[in-house]
Amino acid sequence: MASNLAGFGLPERLRCSSGVRAACEGTQSVEEAAQSLCEFFYDELIDPEGKRACALVRFYVTQPFARLPRELKEFARSAAGGLPIGEESRCLTLLATVGDEREWNSRFESRGHQAIPLLNAEMVEKAPMIAELLKAFGLNTKDVVGNLGPIVPDLGGKSYGVFYVPDAKGSEYIPAQTDFVVPHGIKSVVGCGSALSSGELFAMIIFAKIPVTAESADRFRPLALDAKASLLRFSADDIFE
Repeated sequence: MASNLAGFGLPERLRCSSGVRAACEGTQSVEEAAQSLCEFFYDELIDPEGKRACALVRFYVTQPFARLPRELKEFARSAAGGLPIGEESRCLTLLATVGDEREWNSRFESRGHQAIPLLNAEMVEKAPMIAELLKAFGLNTKDVVGNLGPIVPDLGGKSYGVFYVPDAKGSEYIPAQTDFVVPHGIKSVVGCGSALSSGELFAMIIFAKIPVTAESADRFRPLALDAKASLLRFSADDIFE
């Protein structure tokens, strides 16, 4: 039984909670679990007419540059625009993606989001969705820029807010308006996340084709904690497949 995103109440949240745990069961890396989670929400969430409610679901993690695979290091260097990247420089890394378009179903085909270096406060602020995502999670720019330790050293009971854009069209927080938001009918955006065992951050972002209410968006907060509980078994060496 699918979950209506337009009226995402307690029954839907509980159904998705079970689905999150099932999606992560048996996976061998955070990347594998992340892909399974994206596929679950992409298929699970529907509109009132029973059609798929999401155009795109993506899963990001923060990672020190040194821990990125070779191809992502090359992508990050190019994205840095000539600025030097230290081994401990943190990058927001696309780990999984599922969507309506063929190229949205492989992280390797993303043209601008495979690995975004967060080298200084100015770079973060120039990426409004990233900046707002961090704020929604109760983090400051300094928590990810120039911080060589875990973003969240204390995992006990940590709960984050929800990144929520009720009206994506014209929003300063959602880039690519003319080639993504408008042509694909993106109405609302919801993001939720928490911390991995390494203290790095993970975030799942849902781009919905229907309006999402604030009450419905807030119900994704406990789902992020469900995902966190399922991902805590992975170490810093288990991020990529």
